[in-house]
Amino acid sequence: MDALLPRPAPEAARRIALALVDEARAAERRLDDAGDTEALHDFRVALRRLRSQSRAHAPRLGAVLGRRTRRRLKDIAGSTGGARDAEVLLGHVERLAATLPVDLRAQVAGFHGGLEEERRNADGSALRKARKRFRKLRPGLRAGLGTFVLDLRGPAPPSFGVVLGGLAREQTAALLATFEDARLPEPAANGHAASEDAASDDDEAAMVRRAALHDARIDVKRLRYLLEPVRPEAAGARTLVKTLKGLQDLLGDLHDLHVLEDRLRAAPADAATAAGMAALLEASVTASDALETRVRTEWMGGGLDALRTSVDSLASELEGSAHREIERKFLLKGSPDLAGAVEKELAQGYLPGDVLRERLRRVRKADGSETYLRTVKLGRGIERIEIEEATTKELYDQLWPLTEGCRVVKRRHVMPDGWVVDEFLDRTLWLAEIELPSVDVELALPGWLAPAVDREVTDDPAYVNLNLAR
Repeated sequence: MDALLPRPAPEAARRIALALVDEARAAERRLDDAGDTEALHDFRVALRRLRSQSRAHAPRLGAVLGRRTRRRLKDIAGSTGGARDAEVLLGHVERLAATLPVDLRAQVAGFHGGLEEERRNADGSALRKARKRFRKLRPGLRAGLGTFVLDLRGPAPPSFGVVLGGLAREQTAALLATFEDARLPEPAANGHAASEDAASDDDEAAMVRRAALHDARIDVKRLRYLLEPVRPEAAGARTLVKTLKGLQDLLGDLHDLHVLEDRLRAAPADAATAAGMAALLEASVTASDALETRVRTEWMGGGLDALRTSVDSLASELEGSAHREIERKFLLKGSPDLAGAVEKELAQGYLPGDVLRERLRRVRKADGSETYLRTVKLGRGIERIEIEEATTKELYDQLWPLTEGCRVVKRRHVMPDGWVVDEFLDRTLWLAEIELPSVDVELALPGWLAPAVDREVTDDPAYVNLNLAR
């Protein structure tokens, strides 16, 4: 996926959602392969990610992924969960049973067989219905998400980076608040306080804590899904997503063990199987106790504080990701002293449009190599927003004829001190410009440039490239 952070937020949100719709479609097709054991998991995960993204970006996606559509996606994913849930529990049972003595292991074979039967008998008709509903929903999603209109008559929309930074902070605050409700009690001196808590369904505090831990897992997953699309662009996102994945897996295993304990307590047992079932329950409680200890020691203290600090740092990085072009421009009387300049030739044209004009540019370096760019600039004067991406020669060649009558050709001289001097090759015109870190920087013209300067034209629309194009 192309760079998302500098794009207008509504566009980036649609690009992410479109990619997830296509991921779900690809996984849904794989369900026809009986040997593909991960197809169902991948299908459900793509739907969950799509729901999570559409929930987070609802103001930017509009009705195409509104509450009704999100509910339909939830129903589709929910109807496919029986087999996967049984498979997860089977994995825990097999792992825990392997720790039991052989004679007790045999006594839980019936419980294991029941889960196997659940997995085999997961309603195939429900899965077929879910696939049919998704196939019916998909074309409308792609059509609705595939259109983005940018109205430049009003204020420019914020960049995706700015929006994502705010959302990351909000989701982290929700996550931390949920963890407050999940505060785990310190174990008693004998080390069995947590086991006694978990063993009693009547212990209201334990039930509240379990529910809060489950909610915390969901909050962690939402934050992870929120940040995953920008991992290629933000190093902090890559690190955070890995951390969140570890915490999500930890809380997920804990939740699964709690579910397993409830199933074991409710399972019928006779004299021949009671000892084995009790041993399996004890092994499950011991395992969940160990995970609760990890949550308490690794996360309830400094772990959550470190997470909040990391998110704040990443949010600041994301919010500064939209390139704001702050530059001043000067009309020159002629060529200044260009000693030490690196030269390249620019051919750029503007695609037709009433309000939004996209710039198409070919950059040819001194060694003959070429790159191709598509750019949109918003605003005017000293500070503007610039959104740019690389493109291919093939696309450039297809679009270039559309720029006829609105083109500029110039030789760019890039000076060692950061100044840029443009020598226009289709007329007699020299311009110099410098990009600044902020609008309030005091600028002094360098000695090599000052004698050639006629006047500053930063705010003169006649010297905007689009207005110079012909």
